[in-house]
Amino acid sequence: MVVELEITGDEREYGPKTVVANSQWDVEQITSTGELTLQVSVDDESVLDDTHDVPTPGENRTSYAAVRLESDGEVTAFVEEED
Repeated sequence: MVVELEITGDEREYGPKTVVANSQWDVEQITSTGELTLQVSVDDESVLDDTHDVPTPGENRTSYAAVRLESDGEVTAFVEEED
């Protein structure tokens, strides 16, 4: 699995990484605001292309992007703010 992130023009690539079913890969902790594009590919095939607004980090808070591989092989991704 390869994950490509673009946060308001800043492109980064992670992987390839082996991810087993029913597991989650916390790709990156994010400390800036903006728009995040997540692209995920498995065996050179695109399986996800999503854009998210990055929640505004506050006092002692950050955001993070995570990719989850479900047991049926479906890939989901999300961006969340943590306390």
